[in-house]
Amino acid sequence: MVNFNDYFHVNGKVYFNADLENDSRLFLNPDALVKVGSNLFDAKEAKINISSYFERVYLLYRSMRKAEARELLTFPREVKYTRIGYGDSSQFGRGTSLTILDEVLMRLVKSGIDLDLIKDYPQFLMLLTKNFGSDRLSDLVTNLCYEQLVNFTHKICKMLGISAKTKVKACYFDAKEYSWVKRIVMLPVDHNGMPILLMPKEAVIEEYKFSPYKFLRKVLLPSRQQQLKELGIYQTLDDIYSTDVQPYQDNKEYNLSRVIEDPSLIVEYLNITRKLA
Repeated sequence: MVNFNDYFHVNGKVYFNADLENDSRLFLNPDALVKVGSNLFDAKEAKINISSYFERVYLLYRSMRKAEARELLTFPREVKYTRIGYGDSSQFGRGTSLTILDEVLMRLVKSGIDLDLIKDYPQFLMLLTKNFGSDRLSDLVTNLCYEQLVNFTHKICKMLGISAKTKVKACYFDAKEYSWVKRIVMLPVDHNGMPILLMPKEAVIEEYKFSPYKFLRKVLLPSRQQQLKELGIYQTLDDIYSTDVQPYQDNKEYNLSRVIEDPSLIVEYLNITRKLA
């Protein structure tokens, strides 16, 4: 393994010291990214980008401007230069599941749910959307904050005396224009000539706190159990899983149906995750 520090003979601590030869199964956490304490990373702008993006997407769906919404959802695919994620050989694929995200968001809008509840929590889409998991969410967050990550990389390189002169095509999210814009940026490269995009160390995680399984087990099944209890029906969580959840092709489809039925379940789970923070 050759990591960033070893290759450039430096000992930086504030950035994720990526393995330059293999992708690490790690992810970029939006919650931590918008709270990065280092003045080398513009956490405020990162937060604006993430919030503005989802506010715009949800607004477009509420206004039934689906073509514009889909254009925003079709974001640039995997940013390989971070060296995190499942890698190209993964069975999980890359980029958004546009059709499935579109279907989920349309169902949420038609149900009348206030999508502003989750505009600051893009992780929530993982709980409801089939084939949209940790890797794709991490890719989306990386794309949304690409400009801030590039600037962070430049500051680190300048501080450590590392050359960042290789031209790379990039696609940024412009929070003022609500659109993806293409630019040429300068990045450092590794021994194979592959560009490197650095990330704040504190924002790189092994797994998200938001989990479809935990949402199901900690909120949805107990809620259903209470509903049945009030009707004089007593069932274990496993019994409810067998009768209510298993008929669905995917647990996330059940999660979505329950959220549409009772949006307060979103707030309940958000409260749980905040307590665990």
